[in-house]
Amino acid sequence: MGKQIKKAKFSLKKFRAGHPRVFVVVIVFIGLIVIWPLASWLSWTLSPAKEKYTFATSFSVPQAEQFGSDWKANYTALLDDMQIRQFRLMSYWNRYEPERGKIDLSELDWQMDEAAKRGAKVSLAIGLRQPRWPECHEPTWSLALNQSDWRQALYAYMEIVVKRYKDHPALESFQLENESQAWYFGDCREQPNPERVREEFGLVRTWSSKPIWMSLSDQYGPPIGYPAADAYGYSLYTKVYNNLIPGTYINPSPPVWFHQARGTLIKAANNKPLFLHELQLEPWGSKFIAEMTTREQHETMNQKIIHDNLQFARKLDVDHIYTWGSEWWYWGQTHDQPEVWQAVKSEVAASKN
Repeated sequence: MGKQIKKAKFSLKKFRAGHPRVFVVVIVFIGLIVIWPLASWLSWTLSPAKEKYTFATSFSVPQAEQFGSDWKANYTALLDDMQIRQFRLMSYWNRYEPERGKIDLSELDWQMDEAAKRGAKVSLAIGLRQPRWPECHEPTWSLALNQSDWRQALYAYMEIVVKRYKDHPALESFQLENESQAWYFGDCREQPNPERVREEFGLVRTWSSKPIWMSLSDQYGPPIGYPAADAYGYSLYTKVYNNLIPGTYINPSPPVWFHQARGTLIKAANNKPLFLHELQLEPWGSKFIAEMTTREQHETMNQKIIHDNLQFARKLDVDHIYTWGSEWWYWGQTHDQPEVWQAVKSEVAASKN
């Protein structure tokens, strides 16, 4: 045995001497294999979860309609049955200005007014990029415009929205250009770029004194080259369908310590608060949720994952946790699958205790 150990040591020294760069790479790789899961486990185990936090949710009228739901009943149930008091609502350009110059915001007026009646607060998404596919919600008529006229039409619509709601009792903040750094994702004539986003940010500042929040590209990127927002948001997805290997799923989220470290760096650089703009509380499969079987839906989202994801989020240095999936919860509630609705309702109640 002693001879074998000496022989192994000699071979290792010989390999290190003959291939120093490869040796370093191998050592780093082995270190990562050991350190990454250990750090992940320690950060999860040792990081306390906030007892009180602001449970918020995003709500999209077109998404509720895609489920075949009565969107007003969906929204009202979130307010009255769930008792949610913090929302992200949408001001989709294509929905509220389907014809040039013909703007009808009565649908959004109703949502804002219903929130105000109950003392709920709203962070209103503005700009071209807003939550839900196709990400860039531009009206068909705008695509015929040249680049300069297209931008001016977008800015004119944004100005009307901002000035209409800036003094509304329900409005807490504006969220400008959802995931503005995600240039690789979405069906867009022109993806947001630093130059245009800075221009939009400056315009909104002249139209309103309300806080302007911005979300980052995803779970990784820093806010480099973009305006100094009043708060920065990022997403958190923990189980999604793997398009590269059909029938399998992946966890795209970095561990707790990564989010904590990035949050510390962002706060140190900008001295601004952080929030989660999308915490996954709905399935992510190979097709639209309503087309999945119950088993497929529960593969990526169920009562346990809901609790675990909120537990994860509560370990991060964020105050507002905007959950993602309110239209699915309601659809399940109205289709003999009330378990998820009840699970989320319990989490909302627990966040206030």
